[in-house]
Amino acid sequence: MSEIEVDQELLLDQTNTQIFIFIDEQTYYIANKAHADFLGLDKSEFGNVSIYDIFTKDVADYFFKDNKKIFKIKEKIHTREWFKNSKGVSRLLSITKTPKLDSCNNVEYIICSAEDITEKNQSEKQKKKSEELFREITKNMVEMICLTDKNGNFVYAGPTYKSNLGYNPEHLIGKSVFNFVHPDDLDRIKSEFNSLLETLIPRKSEYRCLHADGHYLWLETYGNFIYDDIGNIKKIVFTGRDITKRKQLEQKLKNTYEIINNSLVVAFLWKNDEESGWPVEYVSNNVVDIFGYYVDDFNDDKLSYADIIHPDDIERVKSEVETYSENPDRFKFQHKPYRIITKNRNIRWVDDRTTIIRNDCGEITHYQGVILDITDRKMAEEKLMENKKMLDDTFESIQDGISVIDTDFNVIRANSKMGEWYKVNTPLEGKKCYQVYHNNDKPCDYCPTSRALKTGKTETNIVPGLPNSKIEWLEIYSYPMNDRYTGEILGVVEFVRDITEKTKTERQLEKYSTELKQINEELENRVQKQTEEIKNAERLRVLELHHRIKNNLQVISSLLNLQSEKFNDDTVNEAFRDTQNRVISMSLVHQKIYHTKGLESINIRDYIEDLVEHLISLYNGENILIKIDIQDAYFGIDTIIPLGMLINELVSNSLKYAYSEDEYGELNVIFYETEPGIYTLIVSDNGKGIPEDIDLDNPGSLGLQLIKSLVDQINGDFKLHGNNGTEFVINFSC
Repeated sequence: MSEIEVDQELLLDQTNTQIFIFIDEQTYYIANKAHADFLGLDKSEFGNVSIYDIFTKDVADYFFKDNKKIFKIKEKIHTREWFKNSKGVSRLLSITKTPKLDSCNNVEYIICSAEDITEKNQSEKQKKKSEELFREITKNMVEMICLTDKNGNFVYAGPTYKSNLGYNPEHLIGKSVFNFVHPDDLDRIKSEFNSLLETLIPRKSEYRCLHADGHYLWLETYGNFIYDDIGNIKKIVFTGRDITKRKQLEQKLKNTYEIINNSLVVAFLWKNDEESGWPVEYVSNNVVDIFGYYVDDFNDDKLSYADIIHPDDIERVKSEVETYSENPDRFKFQHKPYRIITKNRNIRWVDDRTTIIRNDCGEITHYQGVILDITDRKMAEEKLMENKKMLDDTFESIQDGISVIDTDFNVIRANSKMGEWYKVNTPLEGKKCYQVYHNNDKPCDYCPTSRALKTGKTETNIVPGLPNSKIEWLEIYSYPMNDRYTGEILGVVEFVRDITEKTKTERQLEKYSTELKQINEELENRVQKQTEEIKNAERLRVLELHHRIKNNLQVISSLLNLQSEKFNDDTVNEAFRDTQNRVISMSLVHQKIYHTKGLESINIRDYIEDLVEHLISLYNGENILIKIDIQDAYFGIDTIIPLGMLINELVSNSLKYAYSEDEYGELNVIFYETEPGIYTLIVSDNGKGIPEDIDLDNPGSLGLQLIKSLVDQINGDFKLHGNNGTEFVINFSC
């Protein structure tokens, strides 16, 4: 830049940073294009104009108050405020106001720069850092890094403090960082530290730091925060590096580039010499902050601009320069984003605004540009694309149907499974869901999506498929989608499952269950009638009657056997066999009465042993070790029959369901009198057990219903234990 004067106004207009200058508390001196565009004005309207002519009174009062403060304290201030742009959209701006002092130390004017940090602010709120990982990373960092508490006391110092400042990191713990700041910088650094805590905005600071050998080095530090899980400040993290050489160079900078050096963009002036890689004749000092290079790195053609462009992008950049330079009327252009290689060999994406400089003959002599680091934005865009692809892949891989439907019942998106099921009506997107899915001209009466849009809750229903389709029944779950900020319902996601086969099976089982219930009722009525007839028989014929009852029950068992042969369904045949076993358990009672001398009671031990022996032979239980421990006790027929049916149900269930085929197990049947007139029956196995969530008060299976009924008949209660198998404990009085 030694011989070429750069147009300051062009430089200011090429940056996205809003730059504006006040010459007193309320008067604009100049504003760049970015500031004018934000407010929807022409930049020519800002010359010597009052802020009260530009802003509403509230906003103008805010600027007036800040400007008045700066003219008084003569120090830079930083604020973060929400402002509405020309479109009426609120944006968060980070505003830095720097007073320019004259030789008498009076404020001559105020330089203001404003950055739109809306997205950055949202991103920072989501950041969480792992302290353990942080400490591991710092071991390999060239820069100095430390953690302090809110008072500025060291709680951690990285190993590079030894190589940079000569201090043993362990000796710094508990000491105040302010003990090492140059006395002339101390008040300013304390003020900046307090401002960091007040604004919660990460910031850079530069100051002189005491080296262990007694001399001072210039450091550049960057302060940020580590938050806990609930958003409170946990620690303050500072990264720092030695900028002593850079500070020596900064003393030579020209005032012309003071504004640029306070912004987030890097200014370059390149000589029009593509073969030499566009030699750099000027670069703003903040290049070290953005890309890690010092200004001196580009002096004397040590580095050309082409040297720091990524090799994969250089040919495209050259082509764009050639294309834009061919038009003699063009004086500005913008590259597509390309990559810069930083000094530490990192890759940064950049966006630039380039001005073409021609001499009086129209020949291009230089290119002047400003470079903005857009790496964070680029990475966010790539992450968004990656997440979108993952969502798309997941959306299509699900084997159930999925539809996204808006509040007007339009199908916004449907996966391939829905397209397969409703191929006749494809494409599905853009059409009403009730038209393409149900051939209706209005929302369906049974529609769960319609209900979900009204209630804001998940709704479900089973609905018919399209006529003449192999899919007869569908189960639909409708999940409402809400705006994360307002809670407004935006639409519904439908998950659709083909349950045609499931529905057919359930209906067939329901039919079989009804038939079985009718058969059981018929048999129970027949047994009850015969039992009533036996009760009214003459006592002298009790033995004969019991004998006949036994025979009749055997006939019933045979009838059930014949009846079951008419059905091929295993579930129905199993129900018949269960009923046969219940009949046989009653038959054994009458057989015992017939063969015993006493007519009024039966020995429970003999009865249980015979009943269990019959069940073992019936269910082929050779692999099951049977342990029977029964006390002698005698019961009348009104007790022995329900007790026998209980034992039949419990032992049968263990033999049928507790073990897989050929699996060895153990079955215990225990009966004893706990106290006079109080008895306990225990039937247990070490098999698979039964579901823990079964509702004993409202059992669903016929077996459990029968067990509950039989326990009630003997005035008892029962408990069920499911650990390491199944154990029924029945207590009753007699």
